Amino acid sequence: MSIEDYAKYARWQLAGKPAPVLRSQSAYDHLHEPLVDKVASENYGCGWICLETELGPALTHAGSNTNTFAVIWVLPKSDFAAVVCTNSGEQQAFPACDEMMSQLMIELAANKTKPGAVTPDRLVGRYQLAPNFIFDVKLNDGHLMVGATNQPTQEVYADSPTKWSYRGVDAQLEFHLRDKGPAYALTLHQNGAAQKANRIRE
Repeated sequence: MSIEDYAKYARWQLAGKPAPVLRSQSAYDHLHEPLVDKVASENYGCGWICLETELGPALTHAGSNTNTFAVIWVLPKSDFAAVVCTNSGEQQAFPACDEMMSQLMIELAANKTKPGAVTPDRLVGRYQLAPNFIFDVKLNDGHLMVGATNQPTQEVYADSPTKWSYRGVDAQLEFHLRDKGPAYALTLHQNGAAQKANRIRE
């Protein structure tokens, strides 16, 4: 598969819900259940190596088809999933991918403890673009959902901590924040235009 499709798989594993691949929550949960003890801090379950880390429970798997090498990590409590791969199946492929993944986790740990870190909960709120047009941003089970006046609510996806894009619509929301507190405004980037919407005080 392409790395983009592997990333979609990682997102599904992170989401915690069986849809759209499985029918039941019990089947989904079974995939992540540690079934076989390997060593004291490491177990095995349905293809996943299950670990306890400082960032919470983790699922990981790595493998090669002799031409490429890939590694995936999923940390549900830290809302983190990543895939690293290389177009080499040589012996040095694993340490190279492992080093890259380690760097991502170091940055994740730093952001989780850094004062003023931009987390999705800081983006939640209502933003007024025009007198009769309001963005309503909510966090639903780890997913950032955006409703707009007379439009259906849609999920947006992170390009960075402050920039989130729609799927199926060529539009991006850029949130503006100070060192502390919630976002005070957002900018809608669409069709080459940038329109700013200020937070409505509740």
